Amino acid sequence: MEIKRHGFTDQATDNDSLNASSFCSGIATFIETCDTPMTIAIQGGWGSGKSTALQLIQKELSNYNISNPDNQIAYSTFNTWQYSTLKADDSLPVYLLANMLHCISKAVGGEGSERARHAIDSLRTALSRAAGISAEVTLGSDTLAEFLTKLLAPPTGDGSETLPAETLKNNISELIDDCVNPTDKKGRPKKQHISRVILFIDDLDRLRPETAFELLEAMKNFLDCKHCVFVLAVDRDVVYQGIESKYGNSISPFKKRQFFDKIIQLPFNLPTEQYNVPHYVKTLLNQKLPKSESDSYSESYANLVATILGSNNPRTIKRVLNVWDLYQLIYPQYVLDGDDRLFLFATLLLKYRDEAKGPDEKDRNTYNDLSAHAREGTDPLKDYLNEELDKKDRVIDTLINVVGMRAADGTYNEELLDKFTDFLSSISAIFSPEATTPLSNQEPEPGGVLNELRKHLREKDLKEEHMSSKERYDFRSRESSLVLCSLRDKSSGIYVVFKFDANRATSSVLDDFRQQSKKIAQGCYLDCREGQGWATLIGITRDFNDDSVKAAEQYIDKFVSWAESNNPSV
Repeated sequence: MEIKRHGFTDQATDNDSLNASSFCSGIATFIETCDTPMTIAIQGGWGSGKSTALQLIQKELSNYNISNPDNQIAYSTFNTWQYSTLKADDSLPVYLLANMLHCISKAVGGEGSERARHAIDSLRTALSRAAGISAEVTLGSDTLAEFLTKLLAPPTGDGSETLPAETLKNNISELIDDCVNPTDKKGRPKKQHISRVILFIDDLDRLRPETAFELLEAMKNFLDCKHCVFVLAVDRDVVYQGIESKYGNSISPFKKRQFFDKIIQLPFNLPTEQYNVPHYVKTLLNQKLPKSESDSYSESYANLVATILGSNNPRTIKRVLNVWDLYQLIYPQYVLDGDDRLFLFATLLLKYRDEAKGPDEKDRNTYNDLSAHAREGTDPLKDYLNEELDKKDRVIDTLINVVGMRAADGTYNEELLDKFTDFLSSISAIFSPEATTPLSNQEPEPGGVLNELRKHLREKDLKEEHMSSKERYDFRSRESSLVLCSLRDKSSGIYVVFKFDANRATSSVLDDFRQQSKKIAQGCYLDCREGQGWATLIGITRDFNDDSVKAAEQYIDKFVSWAESNNPSV
């Protein structure tokens, strides 16, 4: 019996579900024909698909080798993070060279020169004792020269152990040239097997910035040789941070750019805006949904990603889909069909859109509003949705359109709208505030404190008005238009704004409210602003210490005394 697999891994792939092959093919052609040495940077933010781009380029190079058996390109990937997790940061330059020479050795097989094979075998033996080397000496770009001199340079007889950096670089260059253009013992050229060496360096932005920059410096100083092309997956800002770590924060942006340009000859920014997100989403959904459901709903899923999440970042999309997959396992009694799965996905996009968008586009309110009203029940949630639907160009309005609850003529599919409302209400446990800490074993469910205080105020014959768009409840005397106070539900407590006319009727309500809130919460903090006819009372949970609770009670007493005065001092 085959086990159904859940979740999506973060592994890079050469499956081009993002339609990135067009630019990756162009980069591969450039690599095949460019002058050397050359260093190319594939630039992009965290999770933007840099590692996948490297694999797609390598796939193109593999196809090239198949078509050109007598003019092969040797290539290999050096994953810096693997060595970093082994605490081998200081030895990264040596491992980088070892990876390059191993790549060449594998490509030339038995056709390489005696000198090349001897150097490769010597380096392999030395690296087998890497732990001892790492303990004895720090192998940054400076001491890499000392290490490689002992390995590659012939004895001079004068006791010298270190060659000038330029001489060392020439030695490495000659070694690579021997591998690319091998000769026999009589110096006669052998049949050419490889034309160039390509080293892909991945996960540079997962290293400490200073380590990443030191590795790039070592690469430039000692390995930047003819026949070599380096392709780096890197976030430029990480390199800039490494430059600052080495040279200080006072270094100018222009100088940082000069350092970067000296190392990188061809910077290429991943055109994430050109990613085929609908195809990507459909490819992922095909792995989890029956084909009929994927065909029917994949366009809606893709449109939700484009309009709600607002991000083409593959890693972010996978993370949302992983949560979506998990919640279907946790709540199978609620997620019953394709509509329910789409509703769940849409709601999760609202939750994660804040971290997906840039600083100027943050939206911390929509998800909080929706989740608060879902916890309140079906009727408040429906009131909130109806109010949001009357406002054009809002996120909820967009969501309703994308999932098909509104027809082209502007009319609503009431049946589907009711189904969406019922689904959110029934699955409201998803929306439990993560920061909430129970006040006691008798603490009501999330939203319960707010409901208790609402109940108390209604018992005082106050009229409640639900301001759903603001997640707020206003209370006023039935014969007055003056708002006495407003309640808002906060995940860390209760947020109450009092607006009063400084008469004894008002102070009586405040006093009763203080006593009631003390029964529900451990204390309250009062922010009483002089010169204004309002004050703020915020509930305190057990996260605060006893001194805070005592201080809060003193503030409350001060506020009530002030409110009871016919002429409050301002």
